[in-house]
Amino acid sequence: MIKNNNVLKSCLTVLAIYVFAPITTLLVFAIIIGMMISGAIKNSNEFKKTAAKSSTNVISKIKGLEIIRDCGTAQGILQIKISDIIRYSEEPKSYFSDVGKSVIEKIDFAIAEENIKAILIIVDSPGGEVTACDEIYNMLLRFKKSRADRKVFALFKSVAASGAYYIACASDHIMSMPTAVIGSIGVRMSTFNVYNLITNIGISEVTVKSGNSKDLLNPFQPSRSNDLEIIQKIVDDMFTRFTKIVSNERKIDLTNVLEIADGRVMTANDALNCKLIDSIGYIGNYYDKIDELLGEKLSVAQFAPKITFSSIFEYSISKLNLRLPFHTKPDVFYYLWSSSEL
Repeated sequence: MIKNNNVLKSCLTVLAIYVFAPITTLLVFAIIIGMMISGAIKNSNEFKKTAAKSSTNVISKIKGLEIIRDCGTAQGILQIKISDIIRYSEEPKSYFSDVGKSVIEKIDFAIAEENIKAILIIVDSPGGEVTACDEIYNMLLRFKKSRADRKVFALFKSVAASGAYYIACASDHIMSMPTAVIGSIGVRMSTFNVYNLITNIGISEVTVKSGNSKDLLNPFQPSRSNDLEIIQKIVDDMFTRFTKIVSNERKIDLTNVLEIADGRVMTANDALNCKLIDSIGYIGNYYDKIDELLGEKLSVAQFAPKITFSSIFEYSISKLNLRLPFHTKPDVFYYLWSSSEL
């Protein structure tokens, strides 16, 4: 009888492992897919409503744009959102945003389109990779230099820190929402060192190299002071570039910039006092301010979302709030507010 009970228990265990567990897994996946489909349908309907909008503006006839403020003008303002961590990659697009590439393509479009007189960047980002931020900044300068009457404006929402602020320095006027967090002027580069860990478990690493610094910051070797000095020199050079751009673009004495360029963030009021921004307000107020600065009231347009399976899938995935444990790459230099990685 005992043997029979043991056999029965074993059978039930096997049944649970090979039958019930897969069924449970399938049910979980079914729930997730249902959430995705529900979000996709909702998002698709939103896209269709956007696509249904029409206007008589010349700017509205530009393929891929939708009007968000219609003033009946031929020329207009292109509104571009800059959010999340800013990076640039030529890799195939995934649901992890490639903000840098997208923004650069939109600015390049604006440079070539004669009916776009100004760019308004809506900033909500902690910064990002040094090169990606610098390229966007320079693309905005190219836009302004492409025609004498062209201007760039920036509006800060929740966060405009480090590389995001670097980009905004190309603007002719910066407005911040009252509760935005601004600043974090500085550079950082992070890496891992696991030398003590692998030594304790009896693993060693051998590298054949042509020079002492060829395996700079090798995570499997003890940290070397010379390596850190080399990296610090690079960080310092990038920091100098950042502070000079802030000083030159914002017309602030470099000494005053260096006093606040220790990585700190600040409120909109403090940023206004430090001359990092020009005014405080909301998007409606800013449209009026831009009209005043341009001397005319122009229509405002933005890129309409494309109704594709990929865009619907990405929207649905984003609603699941999936995040990687490390969404910055090691051994890459960043203009980034570090607490935004938590």
